[in-house]
Amino acid sequence: MRGSLASRTGSALLWNGAGLAVTRLISLVRFVVLARLLAPEDFGLLAIAWVVIELLLTLTDVGMVTALVQRERVDESQFDTAWTVGIARALVVAIVVAVGAPLIAQLFGEPRAASILPALAAAPFLASLASIKIADLTRNLQFRKLTLIRVPEAAVEAVVSIALATLLGVWALVVGVLVANLVRIALSYLLAPHRPRISFDQGAARSLFRFGRWLFAVGVLGLAGEALLRAVIARRLGVAELGVFYLAMRLVMLPLTSVENAVGSVGMPLHARLQADPVRRTRALRTSLVGMLALLVPGYVLLIVLAPSLVDEVLGARWAGAEMPIRVLAAGAAIRTIAAACEPMAVGLGRPQLAAALAAVRLVLVAGLGWALAGAAGLVGASVAWLVTEVVVAIGWLGGTAKLVVRPVTGLGAQVLAVLAAAAAAGLTALGLDRLLSGLPALVVAGSVGLAVAGGALWSLDRRLDIGLARELAALFPAVAGRLVRGRGPG
Repeated sequence: MRGSLASRTGSALLWNGAGLAVTRLISLVRFVVLARLLAPEDFGLLAIAWVVIELLLTLTDVGMVTALVQRERVDESQFDTAWTVGIARALVVAIVVAVGAPLIAQLFGEPRAASILPALAAAPFLASLASIKIADLTRNLQFRKLTLIRVPEAAVEAVVSIALATLLGVWALVVGVLVANLVRIALSYLLAPHRPRISFDQGAARSLFRFGRWLFAVGVLGLAGEALLRAVIARRLGVAELGVFYLAMRLVMLPLTSVENAVGSVGMPLHARLQADPVRRTRALRTSLVGMLALLVPGYVLLIVLAPSLVDEVLGARWAGAEMPIRVLAAGAAIRTIAAACEPMAVGLGRPQLAAALAAVRLVLVAGLGWALAGAAGLVGASVAWLVTEVVVAIGWLGGTAKLVVRPVTGLGAQVLAVLAAAAAAGLTALGLDRLLSGLPALVVAGSVGLAVAGGALWSLDRRLDIGLARELAALFPAVAGRLVRGRGPG
């Protein structure tokens, strides 16, 4: 990795991380405010509509945009073909959803979803009209421009949804999504200029389709698992319970998806460069794993500890009963960090089959356990089903990576124990402050002080025991990742 590439990658990670942080914060604020304005049933209807649309989009995603990003050279015929296929795919999905809306609503046991489904299905079609040269921005690591598209899009969706919530109810969420996509279209052509042309080149299509078939399977299986679990909750517990589960899952997954997206944009190509060097690719995996655990586990422990106050002080009385699902799902998300660190490695090393196989395991387990435990223990049972599934999948990833790298977790005991000790100190501190004080300010103070305690504990343990945590965290940045590639990384 030459210096210029390392510099561009560092800038890309900075803008990507900043953009993700801002958009996730906007999303969090939007969900919290809307949770105060809308009922759980409204979120349940949205959860039904989105999971169906996302599943159909994944089933029809042949990976062309990803192929554009991965290629070193792309000609205009490939851009035009990918844009044309994207529009056709989104149009087919919109028609299928509109025609099948009554049947889909019946499947979930919620007739009110039949009217929302066709309207929300227009969102992917609008998104497909955006400039295909957005893929070129990603390919060339121009994340500053991507951030200037994503942040206004998220802000507009939040403002419109919140402004209309008391007037339109669940329809405010639909209108917010549609208006945000119109903003995305306008900004995409401003920042990634392109004269779109309906064109289909069979040679270009075949070339693009050959890439990412296993990743297509991963996406399909993952969304199918989510769809089945939501269907189980809706059928066995009702749409209100599904709304609670949907909101809890969205809140819990925000930290993980933010870190995963920021780190994964660098992790996969880094592992691809290390295919011929088993020692360095082991080091790269350990860096991702330890770094992500250090960033996420203390936060999830705080979420587990402060869940009751979060529900009482932020979400409101109508979300009573969400505490335990949030706690169980937070534990599952912390464990899912293992999969989030390992999957980019498997893909980068040309083993996406492993990711597909474990996605299939996740699908079968979450559907089977969800049906059994939701009936026995309600929403908490459904959450436990997800937690148990993530434990099994994490074990599968650790076993699978042992065949791809040299002793992937050997010697990590001290670092993992340090992360757990810091997380425990943060949780106990936050719990004490939460019980000593009261109200929303107490929640903010408890969370902030807890994070500070976690950071201080990690720093102290790293300095006293010399366990290399600081080096692992530093290696998440591309400049140090470049040194790993050259074999001069620290540690």
